[in-house]
Amino acid sequence: MPGRGKESWTPGDLARRAADRGYPRDAVDALTEAFRGVRYGGRPATDGRRDRALDAYERVRRALDRDDGSDGADGRGGDD
Repeated sequence: MPGRGKESWTPGDLARRAADRGYPRDAVDALTEAFRGVRYGGRPATDGRRDRALDAYERVRRALDRDDGSDGADGRGGDD
């Protein structure tokens, strides 16, 4: 993404690209909202917000692992 003809990417740009590539839209949106809220919206990084973001991240990670056939043994995902 960075380095491919665009100087910077907004959270919305990245979310659209991820959704266009087939990642779970609800999880992508949840991560984007969490980032925007804390980074730009002045919302506190509470435990609940962190837990929801981690859950969304795990859903995206599982989708990525399914797409590349990874079993998680290479340190890029999977259950520890």
